[in-house]
Amino acid sequence: MRRTGPNIIRNRPGDGSGDVIFNMDPLWSDGDIDFIGIDNYLPLSDWRRGRDHLDYDAAAGHVTPYSLDYLQSNIEGGEYFDWYYASAADRVAQVRTVIEDSAYGEDWIYRQKDMRNWWLNSHHNRPSGTRDSTATDWTEQSKPIWFTELGCPALDLASNQPNVFFDPKSSESALPYFSSGARDDVQQHAHLKAVIDYWGTAANNPTSSVYASSMIETDSLHVWSWDARPFPSWPLDGGTWADADNWQYGHWLSSRLGMVYMPDLMKHIAGDYDFTAYDFDEAFGACDGYVIDSTMSLRSAWEPLELAFGFDLIETGGIIKAISRKAIPVRAAIDQDSLHDGNGEDAGELVTLTRAQESELARAVRITYLNANKAYNSGTVTAWVNFTGAYNISESQLAIVMDEDRAQSVAEYLLNDVWAARETGAFSLMPSSLALEPGDVVEVTTDRGTRELRLTSVNDGDGRECEASGFIDAALSISGANYSLSPSGKSNSVSKVLARFMDLPLLKSGHDPNAGYVAMFANPWPGGGVMLRSPSESGWETNTSVTASAIIGETLTDFAKGPLHIFDRVNVLDVEIYGGELESVEELDVLNGNNVFAIQNGDGDWEIIQAQTCELIGTNQYRLSKLIRGQRGTESAMLENTTAGAAIVYLGSGVAQVDMSLSDLNKSYYWRFGPVGQTVGSDHFTTEQHAFKGLGLKPFAPCHGKIKKSGTDHQISWVRRSRSPDADSWDLYKVPLYEDSEAYEVDILNGGDVVRTFELSTPAVTYSEAERLADLGDASAAYDVAIYQISQTVGRGGALVVGESLRNSSVLE
Repeated sequence: MRRTGPNIIRNRPGDGSGDVIFNMDPLWSDGDIDFIGIDNYLPLSDWRRGRDHLDYDAAAGHVTPYSLDYLQSNIEGGEYFDWYYASAADRVAQVRTVIEDSAYGEDWIYRQKDMRNWWLNSHHNRPSGTRDSTATDWTEQSKPIWFTELGCPALDLASNQPNVFFDPKSSESALPYFSSGARDDVQQHAHLKAVIDYWGTAANNPTSSVYASSMIETDSLHVWSWDARPFPSWPLDGGTWADADNWQYGHWLSSRLGMVYMPDLMKHIAGDYDFTAYDFDEAFGACDGYVIDSTMSLRSAWEPLELAFGFDLIETGGIIKAISRKAIPVRAAIDQDSLHDGNGEDAGELVTLTRAQESELARAVRITYLNANKAYNSGTVTAWVNFTGAYNISESQLAIVMDEDRAQSVAEYLLNDVWAARETGAFSLMPSSLALEPGDVVEVTTDRGTRELRLTSVNDGDGRECEASGFIDAALSISGANYSLSPSGKSNSVSKVLARFMDLPLLKSGHDPNAGYVAMFANPWPGGGVMLRSPSESGWETNTSVTASAIIGETLTDFAKGPLHIFDRVNVLDVEIYGGELESVEELDVLNGNNVFAIQNGDGDWEIIQAQTCELIGTNQYRLSKLIRGQRGTESAMLENTTAGAAIVYLGSGVAQVDMSLSDLNKSYYWRFGPVGQTVGSDHFTTEQHAFKGLGLKPFAPCHGKIKKSGTDHQISWVRRSRSPDADSWDLYKVPLYEDSEAYEVDILNGGDVVRTFELSTPAVTYSEAERLADLGDASAAYDVAIYQISQTVGRGGALVVGESLRNSSVLE
């Protein structure tokens, strides 16, 4: 369900005519029309999970999608103003196309957001792309603009796409781009505040020279929506109102206007204590009220809010500042040069990392709160971890007024925070690192790898003695709400999660070469999937999780073998996916690594392919063509034929690595997976056995094998390949070795039998006449060669086989 956006700018029919027509001008210029009406659902963000995306800018303070500076910078900027996405694939990859008018320099006519220039300028139609010399009847600055609708759903990342509405009963139901589906009242509030405050500032809202008012008439901003049905019947009575379940993640302001947002609540409390030196902008969260019913210090009054909504109050620069625990930029990289080495020890020994035993942690967090929907009576909720070896229960009493869903979210956050902080670190920094203070996140590198830790204390002496811990990095919405489908208290059905276990080579730089991959899918998606592991069918421990559904399906046709390293323009593959959408991309996008799929052959191995064209041929059915086969060293998984019914996974969101060590390779574990929010023992979870083989550690087969005559000897040579995901760059002088040392084994094959093996450290070997005579009985006899690159961890990689019996171009030139 998508609400419309502004349609005042122009009409550009997609018929190739080049027309740009101000088709609404006859209406807007009519004397009986008093204002320009716009339904304003324009995006104010292009946010993604984590820090690795274009809009994340720690230097500018844009570290959350709630920043007013960030959101307001996109009111007259960003998507539909400076740039647009030409395709869904471009959106995923953040490939932005600049909006510009190369013909007449009137960029604004192509900008959906540029109300200012539309209002300030005369309008000239462009039939067939040619600008009329005569303007339309529109008179610039002649009428005010009203927002006849202005809205944003209460959903995680809703500012990315504020026009969509999630309704499981509707075929038009949708979540905003890249949203986890979590309820997020703070995002809705921030979006509306950004728009209303921006246009309410005179410097942003020009005054007309024709009428006595501003361009955007701020007294006529109509926010969508207020429901006339009375509280508490709506939205609590799901038995009476069929759409009651939609309230929590919809556009409604009813039952939300009474909420108080953390910065405002913290400031109000500070005012009661006559305290003014503060910055609470990063205290994210919302509640319906807070009770202070006894004499206490200001610090004590703040502490329950810090605990529940995941922020710390620190003293910095003479003020008390709120720092969110769930949206923290990395302030510094801590390596050997950053550590204070007072005793002359090796720097690696100066970092102590400790991981608490799971049995010592809380198995559950139980909180008592004031229920906003039950006459402010006390309520209790409990969050449980999926680990049977922990026994402790942590209890907290919070005088916070909220509904049961948000209370449950607080309990789950507190439990997750306990488990995230089980890893602690201690180290001493150089005195020069004065800018670091408690609450900052640092990236600590030791000989055991790199970890992000949040500083919990810093004490100055000869060095800066630091303690730090692990932390939650906003897996769902930063404001803390979790995904739920039952605000009315009804029991809604929860879909089972489907999982695919995939032994794949490394897909991205920074991935763990020890670990395999899993993809999870459910329809409807429950907001997240969790994967647990155990050597037996009990004692489950959480291993990994995903927040977005993968695109999973199966092949509908047989898939024949095709050429390597070039486009396969002969084979096509029909597939059916269980949910989601596929799109065609340009050839350059394929070469840049887009539209990647994994297909499981009859032996259980996965071939990685790319498809330029994804043609919709039926409901959820696509025809993939213009393929590239055997990518990322998976050419050996390309069989002569893979029969229909093979599993296929789009290698995008919803695909994650499991947590594995080298000792876990080839061990068959029990894996149990299901939706977040459900207990591990419920029927919503499924158990499978799988052993990962560590394909990410296996060297790729060499390439360009040749056998050349050199007098009576034969010179065998080849070119090594790298399993590094960065090896495809054309700018590298040499591709990364990605192994401990360069090593090869070359088998001489006589009728398929190995008659000699060379062990080498360079990509060439001489096979002498005497050796051929000894091995083959005839120095002129035909033979084959199998060439392997060697890993010191897993041994031989894939084989490159060349030789006379293969009758290929690599033989005896």
